[in-house]
Amino acid sequence: MPGLHLILQSIPLRNSIEMTEKAPLKSIASFFSSISNLYDRAFGGRLVLRRFASILPVDLVVRASGFILLPLYVHLMPQNEFGLFTYILAVIVSWTVVLNFGMYLAQTRLYHRYEGDERAAALFTIHILVLGFLALVLIFFFASKLDFAIVQVLVSSPISYEAYRMPLFFAVGVSVFSFMLYNFFATSERIKTYQIFSLLKLFVVHGGVLFALILSEGDTVMIRIKYAYILEFILLLPFAVILVKEMKMQFKVAIAKRALAIGLPAAVAALVGFVYNFADRFVLEKFGSLADIAVYNLALTIASVIGIVFSSYQTVYLPLFLKEREVQRNIRNTRALVWKVSLSLGILGAAIFLVAIVALDLNILDEQYNDILIILPMLLVGGIMQSIGHLFTNYFVYFELMARSTIMGVILGAVSLGLNYLLVPSLHLVGTALAYFLSSAVSVGAYAFLVTRMIRKTGVTL
Repeated sequence: MPGLHLILQSIPLRNSIEMTEKAPLKSIASFFSSISNLYDRAFGGRLVLRRFASILPVDLVVRASGFILLPLYVHLMPQNEFGLFTYILAVIVSWTVVLNFGMYLAQTRLYHRYEGDERAAALFTIHILVLGFLALVLIFFFASKLDFAIVQVLVSSPISYEAYRMPLFFAVGVSVFSFMLYNFFATSERIKTYQIFSLLKLFVVHGGVLFALILSEGDTVMIRIKYAYILEFILLLPFAVILVKEMKMQFKVAIAKRALAIGLPAAVAALVGFVYNFADRFVLEKFGSLADIAVYNLALTIASVIGIVFSSYQTVYLPLFLKEREVQRNIRNTRALVWKVSLSLGILGAAIFLVAIVALDLNILDEQYNDILIILPMLLVGGIMQSIGHLFTNYFVYFELMARSTIMGVILGAVSLGLNYLLVPSLHLVGTALAYFLSSAVSVGAYAFLVTRMIRKTGVTL
């Protein structure tokens, strides 16, 4: 749910065999390559599996860093401050998807539609749109102070928002352009650059933040926000030069119109998705406490390993899915993927639950977080269902029908919010996890039904 994993960006791979040999965890890559024949048809082809095996080691380490470092952050931050930070971070991640105005999808879709100078102009046009729209929105909120009213709605616990305000504006801007840069490296097949940027971000940002938490005293929420995004901005600058060199400084209205046609419906869908993705924490914060938020977000972070692994596969599967001209072939692959992904992630989910039990038993995680064992099974199964749902939502991008996805998102957001208001006031943490589970089930069922109806015209059914 959180950020829908930023819609799982595309990464076509270049020189996959050589990169597999150089990967830090090449034994894992070799394992996945060795089973490529077994899952050849089920996972969309041997090429997809081979690319997945190449990107998985680094991608898994980077994306799982938040999970791996959890014991350190939990130890260094009071429970209430850990809860507040994870709540704020969820807002930043959600608004990162909204405030790039769907241009990451336009970049993914149009990069392979143009060549030469047209492609270079498209990159410039898309990023000028992002910069312009983002600047207008941030200036509007800063001048009108509308963000104060939004914070009052989102956060019932007393916080000093005035102190957080400018760091949060800065964090949102850095997150948007970092997201666009990741997407560019993925779309343009710069996998080695993507991985270097990811690893540097892992070691520099997390290392710097942990060092600051150890040496500094005071508000740990402010320390994490300030140091994390300053360090990410510093890293962003030299890598952004690679993107700028690919641009032709020419804004093309025709390309802008096409980008907006792809992006704006996705931005509206992301805004609606904010309600769907954030309803659980929003309602829990109203009827519970920041300590409840801390426990719930810790459990969500642990369960997010499901999404991390699936998104690594989706990362290499999606661009090939979008490039495929024969819709029937995509449909056959989707039909095979549904049960294979369910089985694989189910086994992974059981392993994650056992690891959580051991971590609590050995006091790696503090006993004040024991309640995660009550809610974690529901979050793991919900995460599996959401991963399956992404296999169906791929078709909305494929057919450029994001408006339909937006309508569905409105309905599912209302369902999620309703379930949370129904269950959380009386059941608190359990109610939040149960609402997550039920809304995930409704979501995957609804998307499967809608996409199945949508593609029956092709003559092939799921």
